[in-house]
Amino acid sequence: MAAKERQRRRRESKAKKAWRLLRDAPTNIDDLPDDLLECVLLRLAASSPLCLIRAAFACKRFCRLVADARFRSLVDGGRPGGGPAVLGHYYTLNRPANCRHHPPASDPPFVPSSSSPPTGHCFSLDYLPFDRPRELIDSHGSLLLFVNGPWGTSWGHRHYRRFSDLLVCETLTRRFQGIARMPPPLGSLVFCGAYLIDGGGGERGVGMSNYRVLYMFGELACVFSPGSDGGWRFVDTGLKYGDGEDVEFPEDTQFVGRAAGKIYWWAPGGLVQVFDEATATFFLMEFPKHMRWEYHKSNLRVIGGVDGGGIRVVRMTGEDLEIYGESGGGEWAVERSVRLADATRGLPGRQEVFFTAEAPAARIVTAGGDGFVTLAPAEDETWLFSVDLETMEAERDHERNKHVGEAHPCSAPPLAAVFRACGVGDATRTEKSGSRL
Repeated sequence: MAAKERQRRRRESKAKKAWRLLRDAPTNIDDLPDDLLECVLLRLAASSPLCLIRAAFACKRFCRLVADARFRSLVDGGRPGGGPAVLGHYYTLNRPANCRHHPPASDPPFVPSSSSPPTGHCFSLDYLPFDRPRELIDSHGSLLLFVNGPWGTSWGHRHYRRFSDLLVCETLTRRFQGIARMPPPLGSLVFCGAYLIDGGGGERGVGMSNYRVLYMFGELACVFSPGSDGGWRFVDTGLKYGDGEDVEFPEDTQFVGRAAGKIYWWAPGGLVQVFDEATATFFLMEFPKHMRWEYHKSNLRVIGGVDGGGIRVVRMTGEDLEIYGESGGGEWAVERSVRLADATRGLPGRQEVFFTAEAPAARIVTAGGDGFVTLAPAEDETWLFSVDLETMEAERDHERNKHVGEAHPCSAPPLAAVFRACGVGDATRTEKSGSRL
């Protein structure tokens, strides 16, 4: 009997010792089951999409989970409006009007969003060809659009440029494509603007394999599509005012925003000219009487709605900044407004002369990309400040207030596009990638 008791105690002692060894043993990420690891990666996607992309190339297990179609749908569905996460903004370089026919001296600076780590090499444009100077003119999703010359020699505004070559690139995948200008006589017409638009194919979102470019020159417009069956095609721009008079074609100085799959330009008479990306057609939008104003780029911007759908209008009316939202039945109402003289009180460098009743209205520099509108008083256009579109509070400290030029948001590319660009055909067999992400 005593012998059996000693054997039982020895077995219990061995079991306790084994349990203590297991308990005290070091653990790592491999000890997490897939369902818990997926939750960790989803949290990472919400806080920093760039870090998620990096994690996907850390090991084959992460890559397998992130590459899964169900996981990608969860990532997209968890963002406001289901759209891609904005990683930051490229800022065009502000230049004197008499120098705008010349290319900028350097590439646009990048300012990361608060959710993205400051990793400058990921957003560097050093992979682009340097055979010709370039100027950033638009962005859409993860793509950037550059004018790539040739540059005219006429003095004055950049609209004296002729039909130029274009360059489309996706920085995180380090891919680019050049688009040659049309031959004469069309290639000799005056350049009015170019914009990236959705590809219109079956692939979700916009990317290097799914994009188009709207190009406007003279009184004509055309759309470029990449691929073997792509090329240029003309777009009908036969817009007329109510009295039957033709609507003048918009120039890029009239651009006031893009939202909900549409591009917006101000037009004379308080109208807004709209291009629908899905149908590749133009139409006029007329505001109700209480919103009609002599609009221009400095006092009007169109931005996306709070939930990612619909649009809102940001406008300067005298001393006040107002945000209009569209309710049911096409009705517009003021959602928020603030008097800039009050909102900016106490900010460093502020002067009373900036916001007096006699002073010209402040100028809208850029709006909407990160939930802020950036403005500058007419008395000192280097004193930039931004207003939070939700709280209507003003601030001066953020990096965005150091750039006088237009802001171009840059979003995370579709995960499937990242895998293709890095040569990851089968994520389950990938050990590691040489990507710089």
